[in-house]
Amino acid sequence: MTKNIGCINQDTANENFNYFQDYFCANIYQDAKINLLNNINQDLFIEQLLLCSIVGYEDFIRLDWFRTILGWQHPDYAC
Repeated sequence: MTKNIGCINQDTANENFNYFQDYFCANIYQDAKINLLNNINQDLFIEQLLLCSIVGYEDFIRLDWFRTILGWQHPDYAC
């Protein structure tokens, strides 16, 4: 928000934002793998996958992960 209203230098904001994206998505990737392996926090796993893939981290776009998510659907309700 501070970047958008001009409170901080645009270049500095972009550098910091990119750093934090890299930092958090790298940690989230490791966390997501553990959650998936242990079959826990399914909702968090989907949120993490969505967040980092939307901002451009292609490592989160994995066919095996999408197949796993589809496998969580209830057969009668598809949700």
